[in-house]
Amino acid sequence: MKKIILLILNFCCFFASCQRTEPEVFIIPKGFKGKVMVVFEKKNGVLPKLEKNRRVYEIPNNGILVTQSMITEGFMSRQFYYIDSLNQRIPLKSFKNEKEAESYDEIGIFYSGRAGIYGNSGGLQSIIYQEFIVSDYKNLNSFFTEDYKKQFHKKLEQAVGYEIK
Repeated sequence: MKKIILLILNFCCFFASCQRTEPEVFIIPKGFKGKVMVVFEKKNGVLPKLEKNRRVYEIPNNGILVTQSMITEGFMSRQFYYIDSLNQRIPLKSFKNEKEAESYDEIGIFYSGRAGIYGNSGGLQSIIYQEFIVSDYKNLNSFFTEDYKKQFHKKLEQAVGYEIK
């Protein structure tokens, strides 16, 4: 019995110590497909709105949002929406892997939770980011081509206002 109680206490302590991030909502222009990147800790960035204790990231048409806020770490609680011309939110599913999509044509979020540093780590012009891809499974690989990566890199440099090496 003591072993069970100790096991339960250890389990509770473990989960109590796990950090949860501030819940997040991503608002994406309807019809957008491609990589979405949120760049953190930039003075020229926007402050995210708060809605029902959730950070709201309104993603621009280029897929790159530059924000002043700091990135959070821990277990994520995220919601993803397309937004139409009438400001109606259309929920997007988040797929943990490619096989979760009900069909090759179902639009959703892939690779949510990817984060890192773009450019020279710790450099003045490094970029702290999180990213994901909005796509259907059928076209998912098109966002990993060298051509797409180069185009995205140029858009990223325009969004932050300087050259990234």
